[in-house]
Amino acid sequence: MKSKLFLIVVLLTIIPTVVITIVMTTIFWKSQQSQPSEMKAEEARVVQLPVRAQHLVGVKGVHVMVSPLQEDVQLAGLTREQLKTDVESKIRQAGIKVYTQEEWLASEDQTRLYVNVSTTSRGNFFGYSTGLKFSQNVYLARKPNRMCPGAITWFTNSVRTCDSSQFAKIARDKFKDYTDKFINDYLTANPKK
Repeated sequence: MKSKLFLIVVLLTIIPTVVITIVMTTIFWKSQQSQPSEMKAEEARVVQLPVRAQHLVGVKGVHVMVSPLQEDVQLAGLTREQLKTDVESKIRQAGIKVYTQEEWLASEDQTRLYVNVSTTSRGNFFGYSTGLKFSQNVYLARKPNRMCPGAITWFTNSVRTCDSSQFAKIARDKFKDYTDKFINDYLTANPKK
């Protein structure tokens, strides 16, 4: 009689534990099965993107900043406001969010497009370097808890010469081309659904 009672107690204790373990294991296993295939599909898509576009996946918007301009650049008729407006309007037209300073500071990844112009002039002749750089906060693979703020992960630039009377137009056109390249890579990385 004692052995039957003992068996009943053991079965009543073990059976619910086994059932709960099987149910929880099944739920966990199913959730793990669906996640990796979705993640693997996204990882496969990202790996197939051009390298320039891979670092733009998941970017929600950008803040546009323009470097201070040298006096000769301003005398040639180019202003920071013109460059900022040109770049921001193309970004907006493409459907990409342009962050205000406040939105940018509050964002986790602090994505920004940095417009840079530097020149050297001799008489009416300009030697110039122009560049558009995209930076964001990134985490190091070897130290995942270490953030690297403002890492440049996308850029385009050129070095040219021109007559100073043509510089402002040439520079603005160059930045419009750069912005188009950025937009193309952004939209490749983040296709509209």
